[in-house]
Amino acid sequence: MAGSRNLQRLEVATFALLFGWLLAAALLVGVDYYDGYDATSNARYFLGRAESYIATRGPLFGALLVPSQWLQEQLGLHPLEVRVHHLVFAFLHGAYLLGSYVLLRRHFGRSYVTWLAFVAAVPTFVFFTYARTISHDLFPGLLFLGLLLGARSFMERNRRSTWWVLVLLGAAAPLIKHTYALFWIVILAVEATLLFFEPAQDGDDRSHSDRSGRLRVFGGLALAALGSGVLTVAVLGVVLSGAYPELGFFDRIAQQVRFLMFEAGEQTSTQPLWVYLRNAPAFGVLPWVLVPLGLFTAWRGSRLQRAFALAWILCVVLIHAFSLRQVRYLAFLAPVTAGLLIPALEAIFSRLRGLNPGSGSESEAEPESEAEPEPEPESDPESESKSYPESESESDPHGRSRRIVWVTAALLVLAAWLPGTPYSIGMEAARILGPAYRENAARRFLEPLSRSGYEVRPIFVNWGLLSFPAPENAALAGDIYHEIYHLGPHHLVDLFPYTQEDVVPFDPAALTGWQDWPTRSALITTTHGPVFNETTWERQPPRNRAEQTQSLFLAQTLSIQTRPGSVWTTAGGSHLDVSASSSSSGPVLVLEGSDLNLEIHPATPMRAVVEGRSFPVRILSPGRWGIAGLDAARLARSGIDFEIRFFETANVHRNGDTDRRSGIH
Repeated sequence: MAGSRNLQRLEVATFALLFGWLLAAALLVGVDYYDGYDATSNARYFLGRAESYIATRGPLFGALLVPSQWLQEQLGLHPLEVRVHHLVFAFLHGAYLLGSYVLLRRHFGRSYVTWLAFVAAVPTFVFFTYARTISHDLFPGLLFLGLLLGARSFMERNRRSTWWVLVLLGAAAPLIKHTYALFWIVILAVEATLLFFEPAQDGDDRSHSDRSGRLRVFGGLALAALGSGVLTVAVLGVVLSGAYPELGFFDRIAQQVRFLMFEAGEQTSTQPLWVYLRNAPAFGVLPWVLVPLGLFTAWRGSRLQRAFALAWILCVVLIHAFSLRQVRYLAFLAPVTAGLLIPALEAIFSRLRGLNPGSGSESEAEPESEAEPEPEPESDPESESKSYPESESESDPHGRSRRIVWVTAALLVLAAWLPGTPYSIGMEAARILGPAYRENAARRFLEPLSRSGYEVRPIFVNWGLLSFPAPENAALAGDIYHEIYHLGPHHLVDLFPYTQEDVVPFDPAALTGWQDWPTRSALITTTHGPVFNETTWERQPPRNRAEQTQSLFLAQTLSIQTRPGSVWTTAGGSHLDVSASSSSSGPVLVLEGSDLNLEIHPATPMRAVVEGRSFPVRILSPGRWGIAGLDAARLARSGIDFEIRFFETANVHRNGDTDRRSGIH
């Protein structure tokens, strides 16, 4: 009883810390990834605020964010304020943690071993790096665990209620992220393997009639997969009308499948095959050490344990087959990894007790037991307990060995928290306190648009993605997107009160040739393409991070009132000194005054509009402009007023400055 109370205290303390961190992260973290902004864009689409649906994202999380998006708008928060959405995902990620632990405890028994396996494999570096944002890769781990356990339960008991749960779980996964359609592929492959190729066990009925009955049950499982597919297609066929309104119901599905299977991988940078192996410690130090033993031990254990081993291997293989490879894509496998650690740890402790490693492995998972339980040893009734109490009897010759194993396992788990390690969980969890995560650099950069009340339009852009990398180098080597926060032009349309006609791509080479432009427009430029992490084995700074400069310019109009003589005025009444010059191409009107000492990038266009004609303007020196082709004397005699139109620098984001402030070179 004392051991049970201690375990309960340990469980309560563990989840109190995890839930507390999730709440703190939701309240503090103000940044999010490109995927997160896509989810909020789809939430706005479901609210009728956005023009189109972003087809590359599943609709389920967008629908889940509808209440928080509505609240954000009712409170008048900034379009890039994501904390209200992070509160929703704090609850979701908390449910992922608690649900995974409850399912593992229910099927493998409540013990210190189950707790250790969970702590080692689920709240890892990968969890803490993505749980602070809108993540599509963590919560589906609970769905996959539920599918795996539910399929095994259905094959054993053939319950209709379980069938319906499987249909819903199987449909929910690809409606979160399309690639999770592989869940059913893996489940069916696992159960088919167990049905036809599993090794015989004592007590198994190998008669033809038994095999036929199990085939019928497997057919029911396949029908559940089909039901999930029908439900998924029905939902996607409806929501994709917002992305492909010109296509019919099934043509939308076909178009989306073509894009995901053949086109998506061609539109991104190469992502190396080795990225998962290179960053394996990010999924936990203890799993990195014990998964091979877990696979071997699980295959020699119960059907449920063999299902875990098969599912783990198939998922790893299939994820590598995708052309898009990022470390987070394997995050959903964490609960299954915990399930593999349990038989590995039990085998170690059983061996130390001098018993057969396989004996007693099913004692606390009664629903999965398929053989007659072995009799309890008479010498020590407590020796078969899988709770492994903290104190050992002095007469137990293996007590010291068990303590050594526990200390070793604890050190391996704690090693992941050490600040000196590249995958330090402690350092990653503490990042929510840093200014780079509490302040949204994209929001700060686009602030001039909100100050204008979003009346500035159109917005001319020369980029596919704005990039706001974290000041420190990403810990996940070779993962091109980790710790880089991108914003696409479509986010200006979907998140801000703009339309597709308001965001206009332009060719930078034609910039200086502009003759005219709307007087209330904006110009957003980047000096390089999007910033990505290098796909190298060793951690490197993101390419172009130090050199990239992103600038936001606002169109301005300066009205000039001509006067007889050499002193003219602006519309505001400020004096301008006027002089004449000449060049090989003709006369040049020179204006000089304090009102002309503005921050204007020399590459942006400047034009003087006189009686409908456009004349190029050039900055000669600070506060001194020259207008080619204008005769000052003629303008003064005729009293013709005119305008000078230009783009004034409203904001600049230099990633190199961020690097220098952070001491990174």
